Parts: sequence; C-alpha cells; structure tokens
Amino acid sequence: MRTITHPSLWTAVVVLTLLSGQSQGKRLRKNDLIVTEANVFNAITARTSSTLCEGSAECDSQAQYPTFGYVGCYIDNTRGARDLNVGSWGAIPAGETRPDGWCAAYCYKYGAKFFGLQFGGECWCGNRFGSQGQAPRDCTQPCRSNGNVKCGGADRNSVYQITGPPPTTTTTTTTLPASPFSALGCYKDGRTPEFTGSMKEFTADKINPQACYDHCTSQNKGYKYFGIKKTTCACATAFTAQYGISTLCAPCLSSATGP
Repeated sequence: MRTITHPSLWTAVVVLTLLSGQSQGKRLRKNDLIVTEANVFNAITARTSSTLCEGSAECDSQAQYPTFGYVGCYIDNTRGARDLNVGSWGAIPAGETRPDGWCAAYCYKYGAKFFGLQFGGECWCGNRFGSQGQAPRDCTQPCRSNGNVKCGGADRNSVYQITGPPPTTTTTTTTLPASPFSALGCYKDGRTPEFTGSMKEFTADKINPQACYDHCTSQNKGYKYFGIKKTTCACATAFTAQYGISTLCAPCLSSATGP
C-alpha cells in the first residue's frame, strides 16, 4: 500500500462531492474533518441542471469538457513536494466514464493550464509541471472509473494540457429542490473534539451527508452542524473551527452525496 504524505479527512460535501478516503486506498490519520452545516431554515438557492452538468458524467453527450491533450508521464511527490500544486486535489467519482474530461473540468475551474491523473483516480492541477523529472514508462495504472483511460501510477502523473474552454451549449434549466444543508468545508480536528453531540457508525457503503443529516435531525436536540469522519457521523450545536482549515479532502463511497 502506498503511503500518502497529506492527512486524511472527515468527508462530506464540499461544493460538489468528496470521495471517501477509504475508497482512495489512503492511510488514514485522525485529525482532519469536513463539516457540513444543517440548515434548518432550508435557505439554499435551488440548483439547476446546467450547474449539475458541469464536469460530471451527465455532460458526456453535451461535450461539456474543456479541450485538452496528453503531454506525458511525470514524477510527483518527491520528498512530499507536489509537481502540480494549484488548488486542492480532486478524487474522480466512481462510475465517471470520462475521468480525463472530469479532471480537465475540475482543474479548469481553478484556472490551471495542466492536469494530472494519478494512482487510478486522483486529479491534480497546476500551471507548470516536470519539476521532478519524467517517467515515460510508469503511467500504466488504469483509472478505476474507466479502465480504458490510464491514470498515472503511484506518485506518477499522466499529465495533460488544457488547450481551450468547454464548448458553448444550450441547456434546459430545471430547478431542483433546495438542499436542507450546505457545506462549510474541510477542517482539522484535535485532542478535544469539535463535535460532542450524538454519534453514529455507518458501514462504508451507507455513510453519506444525507444519512448523517437525517441522523442528527432525528435526535431533536437542536443540532446545527454535522461532520463525517471515515464511517462516523457526528453532530454539534456549535462549531468553532479552533484547529483551522484543511485543504485536502477526499470523495463518499455511498451515492447519496448531497448538494
């Protein structure tokens, strides 16, 4: 098993969806969490089909990906340094038929010029590459979501250049029901836990933000926040972020991923 140098995380929903650290094959440490606010007033702007389409499998038929081209295979993570280091890395969703297109769209949002597919399902973004050398024979690992696409290898990036924006398309806007919770982000935890309310263990295929929200609201104790760490759901009436923000959060195994 490969050891990842960054900490692993509580996982929930951040803007789109984050994947479970367990599903990424990462060695997990204790002290990061993602926190999601339980919005009892349901005060979230409804999403539309056009926003859902961006950078996801639903966009295949509409060609909603930036244009891109393959550059080569390059070394990463030498002494903990990342060759592609714009924004935070993204975990390619399970079942994504275009992992290269998904990563192109993900990095395009950061304004990155290049993206790299790594370790079967990781997406890394950057404006330059090659600082740690080339490894032309090492990018042989198939992507987990589509084995026909190569996703680098252990500490190896299949590097692509983003050559243009997504094509302009006309979409029908369909307003979806507003979510009862919104994402705050990814935060570190410490010896004195941030979340001291009700806790519940789920199996890896059942844990997701909606399930955690349902648990916390069912307790009828006025919880306003919830967070997910591995397969543990925890609730709280207040959240102080006393240990600071973490920028590394990975995607839930379960499909009910919230907003």
